[in-house]
Amino acid sequence: MLSLYKVFLMVKDSMDLRFLQALRRLRNHFMKPLASTLTALTSAGAVIGMAAQTTPALADPAPNKADQAAAATSATADSTVATYNGKDIKLSEVDAEIQRKPQFAMLKNYSAGDPQIMNRIRLAATNEIINRQLLLEAAKKSGVIDEKEIQKSVDNLVQQYGGKEKLSPLLKNINTNYDTFTSEVGDDFRINAYIDKDLAKDVKISDADVKKAFDADPTKYSAKESIKVAHILIKVPADASADADKAAKAKIEDIYAKATANGGDFGALAKEFSQDGAAARGGELGVIEKGKTVPAFEDAAFALKPGETSKPVRTEFGYHLIKVTEKMPAEKPDYAKVKPMFEQELLQRAKAKAVEAKLTQLRSTAQIKINIANS
Repeated sequence: MLSLYKVFLMVKDSMDLRFLQALRRLRNHFMKPLASTLTALTSAGAVIGMAAQTTPALADPAPNKADQAAAATSATADSTVATYNGKDIKLSEVDAEIQRKPQFAMLKNYSAGDPQIMNRIRLAATNEIINRQLLLEAAKKSGVIDEKEIQKSVDNLVQQYGGKEKLSPLLKNINTNYDTFTSEVGDDFRINAYIDKDLAKDVKISDADVKKAFDADPTKYSAKESIKVAHILIKVPADASADADKAAKAKIEDIYAKATANGGDFGALAKEFSQDGAAARGGELGVIEKGKTVPAFEDAAFALKPGETSKPVRTEFGYHLIKVTEKMPAEKPDYAKVKPMFEQELLQRAKAKAVEAKLTQLRSTAQIKINIANS
């Protein structure tokens, strides 16, 4: 499936940034049931990043061991890495799937080329391709798909964001086209319709179930304590020598002295010295909720009062100076306000359970062979 995340990355500096962000949000809104059900079938891992760079949970399916064979010692883009019901899946398709899915692409970036981690990512992506195709084939055979309804949904999605004329040039930038894009989006709608009209048509969520979920974790969907924060970062690579670390520390201490001196301008110093993407914004990271960034950074940042600048803080990224400009207290849980979120969560879990049962059935009768080692 084409990922607007990939489009976003490729043209993020263009004038179409807002369009792509909006289109991605809309696409994700429509596709959320499918994404939620498939993700719920996987075991989760997590990669922790800084502030806005914090990554979501990362899918890592646990496939049937009988489906796997030894990994080839070498592979090319045209290598067949899996087959299902006589249909080949090429390595190029799997790697494209990894690039299309943010959760896979982010984990790949963190893997640093480790072959074992890459095998696991490719295994997860391969299983996702197979699961999606098995569901799509079942959807087309189900008799519940209204093709006029599907086409209308695709047309509405495209028209709300400029139509074919605006979308086509953007798709060309990532070597695809309008017809391929709309075909794949249509398949998403088909699977979602199949889930709603067949697999999960009898799913009901009671008020008692919702209240029970709320009572178990009342703050889950309430705003956490948060701060508006900026930082200055002097990077220190993981393999840096003691001398390099010492030099970085000396540099951040010099910047700290300038920032805290009379007339010190934190934003200007961030633009001049900070070694990350926030430098151009004067170090602004925006609003960070408690629990969303690395512990050392969080502990120092949440201890500050508005207007205060921290002493140098060491994290795995390097040395930081942190400045808090605003603090927002945690929101008191309000059942009426968050009830719809708990309802949606329980609904997606129930749908995931129905999809899991169907996929178990489909995979048990399918001829599947995966040539990627799970090690």
